[in-house]
Amino acid sequence: MMVFKFLFFLIGLLRGLIEGWKYPKSDQSIISFLNEPSFGHKITGLDYLARLFPRERIVLYVLVNSKINKYLFDLYREYISPVFVYPISAKYNYFRICAPAEALGIKKGIQMAFIFRSVEFFIPHPVTLYRAMNMEYEKMSVYKFSDNEVKVPYETFYSHGFLLEHVKLNSIGLKKDDLSSVHRAIKKAIPEASDKVISFIFRNDGNKHLTFHDKIRDSGPVKNYQEAINFLSSKGYGILLFGELDFYEFHKIKNVVEASRLDCNQDLLNIFSLTYSYFIVTQHSGPIHLANIASVPAVITDFLPLWQGSCGSKDIFVPKNFYVRDGMRRISLRTIFSKYSDLFFGAYDKYLELEVGPSLPEDITAAVVEMENQLDISSNYQPDHELLKNYRRMIPAKSLHAYRKNRISNQLLKKEFS
Repeated sequence: MMVFKFLFFLIGLLRGLIEGWKYPKSDQSIISFLNEPSFGHKITGLDYLARLFPRERIVLYVLVNSKINKYLFDLYREYISPVFVYPISAKYNYFRICAPAEALGIKKGIQMAFIFRSVEFFIPHPVTLYRAMNMEYEKMSVYKFSDNEVKVPYETFYSHGFLLEHVKLNSIGLKKDDLSSVHRAIKKAIPEASDKVISFIFRNDGNKHLTFHDKIRDSGPVKNYQEAINFLSSKGYGILLFGELDFYEFHKIKNVVEASRLDCNQDLLNIFSLTYSYFIVTQHSGPIHLANIASVPAVITDFLPLWQGSCGSKDIFVPKNFYVRDGMRRISLRTIFSKYSDLFFGAYDKYLELEVGPSLPEDITAAVVEMENQLDISSNYQPDHELLKNYRRMIPAKSLHAYRKNRISNQLLKKEFS
């Protein structure tokens, strides 16, 4: 297989040279690559490029080696011109393992062509941008599974909040015709619902992952969300359900529809839910970053790992629960912060006596009700600032959750920190 990888690398190198030679020299001076399988890194890669070079026209070579949503790139059409390059090896199951080698060859080939032609200004990868901008680099920690200990520093997009606050982009969004098609599909399915749509996005692909860390980041049972959905339905909101789950028990609830049943392009609908919803209810994963960019508030349920965070100032977190296996006694967040700090940073395999459980239905409902109150300009909503101080005083400081001043719901603050 090593021989095949090298062969596809050479094929990619040749394709890259041809692709780079085709590039027309013009006023498009920023050229970059995106070769990230992660949806979250695709989002932040696009956003960093657009915000750091808002007055430039960026050519972005997207090396496609996994499923891609082109509507994500359409959001940035005023700033970025994507060029999608598909590795030949990815078309064949037997050679799919060679796709990364071919993608590397394509990237190197394009780079070589640009060097020969003196094309400037060239950035090798948007990920380097948020690593270079990581102003709080030394403050962050995370559990490294291979070394079985908490490590400092951790490389990720900590500077994104700074960019979102200080560099505004006025031309991000879907095309009007695409927006209209989504609104028509929703109105056709739930005609009596208001125009304010709330999206429940269930992360449920844990069985596709290898690590325990990724297996347990899924949503809990959908029945845990029923009371919250009933509440929003009674308020007249339109409710979209996303996820490959059995939503049968929600079919009789007014103003609720499965996204997969809408007469609408599903890729378009996925991007719509994250950028135009009144708010979303989901788990912590890549899509959160797009909601942050679009200023769509989020109730982040079944939250894990606890050190993670969000750029959304209105976001409310509902963590998973931890139990001692012997007797299934629940461990409070206060105890996790003070006695199990490694657990906070993701060291689940360090405490074999502990069991991870889903967020409780009453905690999910309370957070959803709180979010609805928070967004209602006629309400007198206020978080409990004193309890919030207690919470933030106890959060391990070298974490994204602390750095971004994230918080849990008022109900959990009272339950855990009063």
